Amino acid sequence: MIKALFFDFYGTIVHEDGVVIDEITTIISNTGNGANKSAIDSYWWKIFQELYMNSFGNNFKLQKELELESLEMTLKKFESNASANELSKKMFEHWRKPPIFEDAASFLESCDIPYYIGPT
Repeated sequence: MIKALFFDFYGTIVHEDGVVIDEITTIISNTGNGANKSAIDSYWWKIFQELYMNSFGNNFKLQKELELESLEMTLKKFESNASANELSKKMFEHWRKPPIFEDAASFLESCDIPYYIGPT
């Protein structure tokens, strides 16, 4: 007998951030040196991971700060005049309220047993 269900959040219940990342890398490419969006994405992710991995103890920073810093570094690298604050805002709007998969919404509404939605 199933007593409860456990779900991963991103990619299972809600859409991941691929669409907003594509939008941001397009903006950077169009307002910068025209670099390949894949190169921008890779660099941005690498910088964000490095900042994240070093954010502990006395060096701790909030994810919002790390995202903004990684965007600032990415804009500089690809010579973009886009606003890091505006791009970061797009990212956080998605993270705060990602679109739910329609089938996940209808399943959860009809689910008659307890469920837990955990972090990725």
